[in-house]
Order: sequence, then structure tokens, then C-alpha cells
Amino acid sequence: MSYLLSISFIIIVIYLLFKNPKYTLPIDKIIFKIILYEVIAAILVSLSSFFLEEPLSNLFTSSSATYILVENFITVAPLEELAKFIAVYIATKGFKSLRRKEDILFYLLFSACIFSALENLLYIFIYDGDLLLALLRNFVSTPCHLFYSIVFGFFYTLYLQHHTYKIGYFLQGLFFASFFHGFMNFCLCYYTYTQSLLGLIFACVVLGSFYLIGAELIKRHLEKSLYAVQIAECEEVESL
Repeated sequence: MSYLLSISFIIIVIYLLFKNPKYTLPIDKIIFKIILYEVIAAILVSLSSFFLEEPLSNLFTSSSATYILVENFITVAPLEELAKFIAVYIATKGFKSLRRKEDILFYLLFSACIFSALENLLYIFIYDGDLLLALLRNFVSTPCHLFYSIVFGFFYTLYLQHHTYKIGYFLQGLFFASFFHGFMNFCLCYYTYTQSLLGLIFACVVLGSFYLIGAELIKRHLEKSLYAVQIAECEEVESL
């Protein structure tokens, strides 16, 4: 029950990503590549976090504000955001025509869904099927992962569409996605009343942002994506 609950929101999001009343989005090689790369990325991130835990414990007092700050802002957040991005980058590298932000965000959101699902299932396995944890990860962590990918996706779109300052756009995307990610984790992990309240408020902002911005971008993808345009053109030709 806990395992299913931890990924139920992800299942709904993936369904919305592929649901289109007018056009059918093909499940092409890119999708399968992203799934494969995310499995590898999740394993590498888990191993990296495990090996970095001891050096951090030697440098800072465990569970202190400094330890949690460094852990989330320097190690966890950048690693996870890079993992989600690199999977999409490698899977779509050969597609020179991939420039629409709707298409880019489609793959980044799908990548975030797969990564979040793997992470949620791992947490539930480690904590013996904790039902409350499954609920929190499903309705807080997952939407946050999607929000971070939307932020990264905005700057990655600029990266693809401009010939100058490309590295600047990429670094901005990584910085802002990691900053929101790290701040969210810090607020939730540092167990004082003030920080927990900040974390709750930030979570609500993230959730609201996802539903208002993310859902609209998904809708725009379904209406204006390269696939939709190509299929529409084919239908017009056939009708003639």
C-alpha cells in the first residue's frame, strides 16, 4: 500500500503528460532512454550521497544547521538536479530540432517523475513501508521535483535557443533549481518550529506554482508540441 501511495501522484502526472484528446503522442526511444538513464542516475546519486556522508560528518556536527545546510545545498540538491537533467540531455542530444519549451519541459518533467518515483520507492523500502512518509513524499517531494525541473527547463530552453552565453544559462538553471531544492530540504530537515513552518510555507508555494504553471505548460505541450504539429500536418495531407 505504501509503495503504491508513494508513486500515485507520479502516475497521475505521467498520465496527464501523455493524455491528449486530439493527438496521440508516440512512446519513442527517447522515453525508454530517459527511464534507463534515470535508473543509472538514481543509483549513482545514492552511492555518491552515501560516500559523502562520512566526510561531512567529520567536518560538521551531525544534525547541526551547518551540516544540514551543506549537505542539501552542496551535495544533495546539485547532484539530483544534474541527474535529472543529464538523462534528458543525453537522450535528446541528437535531436537538433528540439527547441520548443513545451517539448523540452515534457521530457524534463517525465525525467523528474521517473527519478522521484525511484527515490520515493527507495525511501519506503528503507523505512519499512512508512505510510506517513509515503504520503509526504507523494504530495510534497514529488511536486517539488517537478517544480525544480520546470525552473531548470526554462533556462535550458534559453541555452538551446541562443548561440552566446550558453554556459551562463545552463549555470543559472542549475543554480536556481538547486537553490529551491536545497532550501526546501533544509527547511524540512532542520527540525525547529520556525524552519518547519518556513518549509511548510515554501512547500505550499511550490505546490501552487506547479499546479498553476506546470499544468499549463503540460497543456501547451499537448497542443503545440512538435509531435502535435507533425501529426496535424499528416492528417491535413491525408484529408487532401
